[in-house]
Amino acid sequence: MKHIYLTTLALLTALGALAQPQLVGHRGSGYGVESTEEAFRRGAELGYVWVESDLKVTGDKQFVLSHDDDTKRLGGTLTIATSTLAQLQAETLTQKRSGVTYTGKLMSLPEWLALCDELGQKPLIELKWATGVNNNDCSNIPLLISTIEQAGYRDKCIIMTSMKKCLEYIRTNYPDIELQFLTGQYWSNHFDWCVTHGIDADIQAGYFEQSTVERFHNAGLKVNMWTTNDLSGYRKYAGWGCDFITTDRLDANNLPEIVPPPTYPEPGEVDIVFERLWIKSTTTGDAPEHIDGTNAQQGTAVNGIFYVNDCADRLIYTFTDGICTGSMPGGAGWGCCRDDAGNIIVRDDKLSGTEHSFIIYPSGATAAQPGEPVRLTVEVPVAGQTNFISAAGNVLGSEGGYIYLYPRDKRLVNLIHLAGGAIESVNQSAELEIMGSAAGYVIPTANKATDWYYQVRNKGIYFYRGAVSDDFSVGNSSTTAPARNSTGGAAFFTINDNRIFIHNSGANYMGGFTVRNISTDAVIANVEPIGALGYETGGNYSTFNWLIAEETAPQEFTIYQYCPANGMAAYRLYNRLAGVTNVSVGAAPSCRIEGTTLRISGVDTTVPVTVYSLTGTAAAYGTASATDLGSIAPGIYIARAGNNAFKIAIR
Repeated sequence: MKHIYLTTLALLTALGALAQPQLVGHRGSGYGVESTEEAFRRGAELGYVWVESDLKVTGDKQFVLSHDDDTKRLGGTLTIATSTLAQLQAETLTQKRSGVTYTGKLMSLPEWLALCDELGQKPLIELKWATGVNNNDCSNIPLLISTIEQAGYRDKCIIMTSMKKCLEYIRTNYPDIELQFLTGQYWSNHFDWCVTHGIDADIQAGYFEQSTVERFHNAGLKVNMWTTNDLSGYRKYAGWGCDFITTDRLDANNLPEIVPPPTYPEPGEVDIVFERLWIKSTTTGDAPEHIDGTNAQQGTAVNGIFYVNDCADRLIYTFTDGICTGSMPGGAGWGCCRDDAGNIIVRDDKLSGTEHSFIIYPSGATAAQPGEPVRLTVEVPVAGQTNFISAAGNVLGSEGGYIYLYPRDKRLVNLIHLAGGAIESVNQSAELEIMGSAAGYVIPTANKATDWYYQVRNKGIYFYRGAVSDDFSVGNSSTTAPARNSTGGAAFFTINDNRIFIHNSGANYMGGFTVRNISTDAVIANVEPIGALGYETGGNYSTFNWLIAEETAPQEFTIYQYCPANGMAAYRLYNRLAGVTNVSVGAAPSCRIEGTTLRISGVDTTVPVTVYSLTGTAAAYGTASATDLGSIAPGIYIARAGNNAFKIAIR
């Protein structure tokens, strides 16, 4: 019998003490043919106490280090399962890694364990589907354990695989051996199984959060992660408390101090609704004029008006609901952004030195009444091509604001501080860990010289907080943005202390994006591409899909989208719980629970009632006199009756 209560949600987070994680050399290291002697020796030089390799079974029932079923990827010709160890080791394999070509030969398991003994390393043995080592047949596992034991490594190795039956077999027959379950996006589906069998987890980067590590730790289990090769990634996963970090290239002898992740206010309750207001695009057949993807590469919006600078025409075209309403004098550069106050800022040059010019229109400027803009030239400390710009604060007001320029091939951002339209100071950031591209871009979170996100196309999105840059992965680590999707542009804002991040995730340059609550690790919406033109003639040469968030009412935002060559759109995002308070039983109006029936008093009994999940999906319908909740899954819901709303929890 489910129990139904009136309740208030609370999010409790317990942060444990941080311990230095142990580095695991992925296939030995990234120096040498993978899983060969050179790779392991270089891994020892890098300070890896743990080294990982995949295991296969040869045709003569020998264990050999190989990730693949054959040697073709490494320049060989043989199939592992049908070749003898001697035949396999007669091949000289090659692999080009980071521009260096290496050669090497496959190693047997006994050879590897002997090398581990020589180098003082511990083996993390990953089982791949092989003869007698798979979910259908575990007959070769006793031989594997015997081989490990003879080498003296039974009590100082870890066996890892994604094959559950193999892990269950080892746990049952060799309960003392340390095990890890290899997983990724769907780790939560296997959590209870890991707890039941006492098996630690190895989770792919980009598929888990700090709360995931805490959940495994609270169950007495360890967490390994795979794979990160930059210091920002190390700092993030170490800061989350991962016990192991798998890497190809990090130097264990020269690691940064572990800096705990930033702390944020506890997010308030939200029931976020995201909906499109309008669209004008190539896919709907009514794309606006003057959105050329070659010359009109950056656009912004405020108060319902889009501003797009065309550097060829040197005009800023204005649009209302996607319809061009005129133009006003623009700049010679591509950059066009707004600050928090709605002032429009345009680059007036394409120079790659240290001198740059800007045109600034006050908020409210229109094609009909543009007013007199502020024009200024500034000398910045860091030279380099900077196509796109961003801003925060109020650059024309007394409180001031910042313009951010992230030059190509640099690890620094120029920070221009303005107040009253005049230059207050010009500085540079601390050194970033990721080098910028021509489309490097800063996403401000506040009117500060620190605490902003920066995006590097084809690399990802990172958070800069002064001394460090945190890796900030908001999507799948291998297929979705921002880790591999090369479309630039993003937006950040908060709603009732929930941190909302909007990032590109659709087909490159065509305008698909994701809206994500990063406070709760929940996807709010996925928006399909609004256009069909990629990086092509007549297409989106800017490689950006611009996303601008503007708070238009308390806990309500308009999201503007400008995708060069493809179109424009506007969306509404709001918290359906804004202004909603709990109503106690007995008050008027009020609700009461009778079994699994919700009854609302104080309103007409015929008033329709809809019960929504927190994602906005209708879960039940009824009237104020009776709404059946018996078929609803456990969770928190909002019941609406006219202008009245009630929070209920079903358990």
